Amino acid sequence: MNKILTYGLVGLLIIFGAYAVTKDKNVDDSNAIFEELNPFEYLSFNGIIKEVLDHKELPSLIVENKDNPDNVIVFHIPEQVILLDQEKQEFIEANSFKAGQEITAYYPGNTPMALSMPPQLTPKVIVANSKEYSGSIHVDRFNDDLVSTDGFLKIKLNSEVKIINRDGKETSEDLRNKDLVVFYGAATRSIPAQTTPDKIIVL
Repeated sequence: MNKILTYGLVGLLIIFGAYAVTKDKNVDDSNAIFEELNPFEYLSFNGIIKEVLDHKELPSLIVENKDNPDNVIVFHIPEQVILLDQEKQEFIEANSFKAGQEITAYYPGNTPMALSMPPQLTPKVIVANSKEYSGSIHVDRFNDDLVSTDGFLKIKLNSEVKIINRDGKETSEDLRNKDLVVFYGAATRSIPAQTTPDKIIVL
């Protein structure tokens, strides 16, 4: 209980400035000097859940980087965070996370980070990874041409692409200049890569 209160209170008390982690899309150094980024450019952190802090008001995950166990981040998961199962491409609940599970957290470059030890932040999306999933996921803002902010992916739409909102309801809203979670399979080797997604979630 003391550990839960410590992480929760520290996160709430010192989350003042908006900091963005280095331009590396996967954050590998929790002690890195923070640089200003395009606020719509998403960063990601891939790791293994070390501990689940099951606090009713603010559940949290202590996650350590797969390649560097000393690199740890606490991810707070209030209700507004989108939680997804990679293989099923479906929403999940916070209580489904378990210690030892691999996850990837996504958050915009201007997300406030508490510079505690370990650092703490509230991501926009957390995906429970699956070794059975052969496709890819891209989380970013997409511009007027449906190209992601990082220039990596361009979306091509057809009538078979399933598009839903954060409430799980199908939508026909304009995807331009929106933050999206894109599930996709095959993509071209061009720059940006082009793909017709399997599913899109509008954030």
